[in-house]
Amino acid sequence: MSNLLEFRFFVEPSWMDNYGHMTATRYVTVFDDCSIKLLKFYGLGKDYQQKSNCGFFTVDLRTQFLRELKEGEPLVVTARIVEVGHKKVITYYEMIRQSDNILAATHAQITVHVDLQTRRSIPMPETARVTLEEALQEHSESPLPGDIFSSMLSEKS
Repeated sequence: MSNLLEFRFFVEPSWMDNYGHMTATRYVTVFDDCSIKLLKFYGLGKDYQQKSNCGFFTVDLRTQFLRELKEGEPLVVTARIVEVGHKKVITYYEMIRQSDNILAATHAQITVHVDLQTRRSIPMPETARVTLEEALQEHSESPLPGDIFSSMLSEKS
Protein backbone atom coordinates (compact mmCIF):
# COMPACT_ATOMS: atom_id res chain seq x y z
CA MET A 1 0.00 0.00 0.00
CA SER A 2 1.27 3.44 -0.95
CA ASN A 3 2.12 6.08 1.64
CA LEU A 4 1.54 8.82 -0.91
CA LEU A 5 -1.35 11.27 -0.85
CA GLU A 6 -3.92 10.78 -3.61
CA PHE A 7 -6.36 13.26 -5.08
CA ARG A 8 -9.08 12.37 -7.59
CA PHE A 9 -10.54 14.39 -10.44
CA PHE A 10 -12.54 14.02 -13.64
CA VAL A 11 -11.50 15.92 -16.76
CA GLU A 12 -14.13 18.66 -17.01
CA PRO A 13 -15.58 19.94 -20.32
CA SER A 14 -14.20 23.41 -19.55
CA TRP A 15 -10.68 21.96 -19.38
CA MET A 16 -10.68 21.03 -23.08
CA ASP A 17 -8.88 22.95 -25.81
CA ASN A 18 -9.70 23.20 -29.50
CA TYR A 19 -7.73 19.98 -30.17
CA GLY A 20 -10.15 17.91 -28.10
CA HIS A 21 -7.82 17.19 -25.21
CA MET A 22 -7.07 18.74 -21.84
CA THR A 23 -5.29 22.06 -22.26
CA ALA A 24 -1.78 22.41 -20.86
CA THR A 25 -2.81 25.09 -18.38
CA ARG A 26 -5.32 22.72 -16.78
CA TYR A 27 -2.63 20.12 -16.10
CA VAL A 28 -0.72 22.77 -14.17
CA THR A 29 -3.91 23.97 -12.45
CA VAL A 30 -4.70 20.45 -11.25
CA PHE A 31 -1.15 20.02 -9.95
CA ASP A 32 -1.36 23.42 -8.23
CA ASP A 33 -4.65 22.41 -6.58
CA CYS A 34 -2.94 19.26 -5.32
CA SER A 35 -0.05 21.34 -3.96
CA ILE A 36 -2.51 23.44 -1.97
CA LYS A 37 -4.24 20.29 -0.69
CA LEU A 38 -0.90 18.74 0.28
CA LEU A 39 0.06 21.78 2.37
CA LYS A 40 -3.39 21.83 3.97
CA PHE A 41 -3.12 18.11 4.79
CA TYR A 42 0.04 18.84 6.78
CA GLY A 43 -1.46 21.81 8.62
CA LEU A 44 0.14 24.46 6.41
CA GLY A 45 -2.90 25.71 4.53
CA LYS A 46 -5.08 28.78 4.91
CA ASP A 47 -5.40 28.41 8.72
CA TYR A 48 -1.61 28.38 9.05
CA GLN A 49 -1.39 31.41 6.78
CA GLN A 50 -3.93 33.38 8.81
CA LYS A 51 -2.35 32.51 12.18
CA SER A 52 1.29 33.01 11.20
CA ASN A 53 1.10 35.52 8.34
CA CYS A 54 3.36 33.10 6.49
CA GLY A 55 2.80 30.87 3.51
CA PHE A 56 4.45 29.13 0.58
CA PHE A 57 5.25 30.63 -2.82
CA THR A 58 6.05 28.52 -5.85
CA VAL A 59 9.43 29.53 -7.28
CA ASP A 60 10.03 26.74 -9.79
CA LEU A 61 7.94 24.08 -11.46
CA ARG A 62 8.45 21.56 -14.20
CA THR A 63 5.66 19.66 -15.91
CA GLN A 64 6.02 16.77 -18.34
CA PHE A 65 3.05 16.01 -20.58
CA LEU A 66 3.11 12.31 -21.43
CA ARG A 67 -0.41 11.38 -22.60
CA GLU A 68 -3.51 13.13 -23.86
CA LEU A 69 -6.47 13.34 -21.54
CA LYS A 70 -10.03 13.53 -22.85
CA GLU A 71 -13.23 14.92 -21.40
CA GLY A 72 -14.74 12.85 -18.61
CA GLU A 73 -11.67 10.71 -17.96
CA PRO A 74 -11.04 9.93 -14.28
CA LEU A 75 -7.68 11.01 -12.91
CA VAL A 76 -5.77 10.24 -9.77
CA VAL A 77 -2.86 12.45 -8.75
CA THR A 78 -0.29 11.11 -6.31
CA ALA A 79 1.64 13.66 -4.28
CA ARG A 80 4.87 13.29 -2.38
CA ILE A 81 7.44 15.36 -0.61
CA VAL A 82 10.94 14.69 -1.94
CA GLU A 83 13.04 17.28 -0.11
CA VAL A 84 12.63 19.58 2.88
CA GLY A 85 14.98 22.44 3.67
CA HIS A 86 14.80 25.21 6.23
CA LYS A 87 13.00 27.48 3.77
CA LYS A 88 11.87 25.23 0.92
CA VAL A 89 9.91 22.13 0.07
CA ILE A 90 10.23 20.15 -3.14
CA THR A 91 7.19 18.11 -4.13
CA TYR A 92 6.56 15.66 -6.95
CA TYR A 93 3.23 14.66 -8.49
CA GLU A 94 2.09 12.01 -10.94
CA MET A 95 -1.17 12.32 -12.86
CA ILE A 96 -2.54 8.91 -13.77
CA ARG A 97 -5.37 8.21 -16.18
CA GLN A 98 -7.35 5.91 -13.94
CA SER A 99 -9.18 3.95 -16.66
CA ASP A 100 -5.97 2.25 -17.82
CA ASN A 101 -3.50 3.25 -15.07
CA ILE A 102 -1.35 5.16 -17.58
CA LEU A 103 0.93 7.96 -16.43
CA ALA A 104 -0.36 11.10 -18.18
CA ALA A 105 1.87 13.79 -16.67
CA THR A 106 4.44 14.50 -13.98
CA HIS A 107 5.09 17.70 -12.08
CA ALA A 108 7.90 18.78 -9.76
CA GLN A 109 7.64 21.98 -7.76
CA ILE A 110 9.76 24.04 -5.39
CA THR A 111 7.88 26.12 -2.85
CA VAL A 112 9.54 28.57 -0.50
CA HIS A 113 8.28 29.54 2.95
CA VAL A 114 7.68 33.30 3.07
CA ASP A 115 6.69 36.03 5.47
CA LEU A 116 3.60 37.51 3.82
CA GLN A 117 4.31 40.97 5.26
CA THR A 118 7.87 41.31 3.91
CA ARG A 119 7.31 38.96 0.93
CA ARG A 120 10.71 37.39 1.65
CA SER A 121 11.67 33.81 2.35
CA ILE A 122 12.19 32.88 5.98
CA PRO A 123 12.88 29.60 7.76
CA MET A 124 9.86 27.47 8.56
CA PRO A 125 8.91 27.05 12.21
CA GLU A 126 10.52 23.90 13.57
CA THR A 127 7.13 22.22 14.07
CA ALA A 128 6.25 22.71 10.39
CA ARG A 129 9.65 21.51 9.20
CA VAL A 130 9.53 18.43 11.45
CA THR A 131 6.03 17.58 10.19
CA LEU A 132 7.21 17.82 6.58
CA GLU A 133 10.38 15.83 7.33
CA GLU A 134 8.27 13.06 8.86
CA ALA A 135 6.11 13.04 5.72
CA LEU A 136 9.29 12.94 3.62
CA GLN A 137 10.41 9.81 5.48
CA GLU A 138 7.02 8.20 4.93
CA HIS A 139 6.94 9.15 1.24
CA SER A 140 10.50 7.95 0.67
CA GLU A 141 9.27 4.38 1.18
CA SER A 142 7.70 4.61 -2.30
CA PRO A 143 10.26 4.59 -5.12
CA LEU A 144 10.77 7.70 -7.21
CA PRO A 145 10.86 7.43 -10.99
CA GLY A 146 14.03 8.22 -12.95
CA ASP A 147 16.10 11.34 -12.63
CA ILE A 148 13.53 13.72 -14.10
CA PHE A 149 14.05 16.68 -11.80
CA SER A 150 17.55 16.28 -10.40
CA SER A 151 18.42 19.90 -11.15
CA MET A 152 15.79 20.95 -8.61
CA LEU A 153 17.18 18.78 -5.82
CA SER A 154 19.91 19.68 -3.37
CA GLU A 155 20.15 23.33 -4.30
CA LYS A 156 20.95 25.44 -1.26
CA SER A 157 18.05 25.22 1.20
